[in-house]
Amino acid sequence: MDLLLDVNVAVDSCTGRQPWCVESDIAIAKCLSEGGRLWLYAGSVQTLEYVTRSELKRLAAEQGKTVSKKQLLLQARNLLEVFVKDKHWLAALAGEGPVFDAPDPEDEQLVNALDRFPTGSIRLLTRDENLLENHPEKTISPLAYCQMQPPEPKLAFIDLATQQQAIRPALEHNIHRVLHHGQYILGPEVKALEDTLQDYTGAKHCISAADQPDGAGHRTRR
Repeated sequence: MDLLLDVNVAVDSCTGRQPWCVESDIAIAKCLSEGGRLWLYAGSVQTLEYVTRSELKRLAAEQGKTVSKKQLLLQARNLLEVFVKDKHWLAALAGEGPVFDAPDPEDEQLVNALDRFPTGSIRLLTRDENLLENHPEKTISPLAYCQMQPPEPKLAFIDLATQQQAIRPALEHNIHRVLHHGQYILGPEVKALEDTLQDYTGAKHCISAADQPDGAGHRTRR
């Protein structure tokens, strides 16, 4: 099972925030050891940075240290840069934007984003009691996740998901670019594919086309 990390859990682990960081770290390690993927919501980047910076400021005050805003920002970004290296980014889609009528718009975005995944394949890892109470089928606390029995191992015949992760940022970028320019036929991406195939095969010309029926009604590849 995959996990989408709520901001509070990410900051707990990233900054070593006591006492919650222990359970968060164990839950994160358990997910990875069982072959799950850890996700961060791209729309939460600013909140991640702000809350991380605030926690670092609180820790500095407890230790009697005076740290400038610039130093706090640099430290927060350095911690987050390391933390996100083994995480996957879940894009914020347009349909998840208008959530201002929700009690907590950011939480609503996270919960809605889970609907893109197959049922039961992912949970939002959070210690937010309201989220845990209102969405028990989509959320789980670090402690509850740590106590879960590992799933039966499955061997995928073709692991397309892992292959997709290697090119996911470029894939999402190109999909949205096509959606915006709307040239689904003979667009720039088609030309780029033809040029790439031409270079790869050494052919003089390359024209991509769908199957076409010939005069006898048979389908031929052009």
